[in-house]
Amino acid sequence: KGLVEHALRARWNRPENVDDTKYVAEVRLTVGQDGKVEDYQWLSGSGDKRWDNSVKEALAQTKSITRPPPKGFPPTFIVRFDVQTTAEETMELSSR
Repeated sequence: KGLVEHALRARWNRPENVDDTKYVAEVRLTVGQDGKVEDYQWLSGSGDKRWDNSVKEALAQTKSITRPPPKGFPPTFIVRFDVQTTAEETMELSSR
């Protein structure tokens, strides 16, 4: 799941000059056994059209991940876009 989230975040261009520290968007994503993004369903947005559109653009640009998912990986799962998660992941990686 981390690989998929990284692929999405790498293509995510958050709008500048937006206080988005409390914004969250959730998407149900389907990834095939070949690593291609087959479908996504918008579950919830931030309420800010520009911010939500930036998430949708990242989804539209992500056609596949760099390698197929491992055996037993669920084909459909929820991805959460928020600034707090990004900061926490950065802190976790730097503390290791």
